[in-house]
Amino acid sequence: MTLGIVLGNDAFQRGVADANARRVVAACEAYHAAHGDFPRKLDELVPEFLDSVPPAKYCLGPPSLFFYAYNQGRPAFFWQVVPPHGRRTYDFESRRWGHLD
Repeated sequence: MTLGIVLGNDAFQRGVADANARRVVAACEAYHAAHGDFPRKLDELVPEFLDSVPPAKYCLGPPSLFFYAYNQGRPAFFWQVVPPHGRRTYDFESRRWGHLD
């Protein structure tokens, strides 16, 4: 029964992270359409495109956050699905989801 609870919670948290990631990516794309460039930080999306930057997942410790970096005119976006591996990514240039490991 405990294993079922753990696996069910993991599936739920992954769904939350996926939905929140899609909201953040959509906000970044809307920011780009409005300003001609991507935001330097996710906080720049608030309050025009998001009410607040959501956590990737909810957990007992500190929240699992999205990682966003803007380098040389190109944004990078990912979060850890299963720490320390399993990073899910979004490529803004190709507009495709992927995994790093």
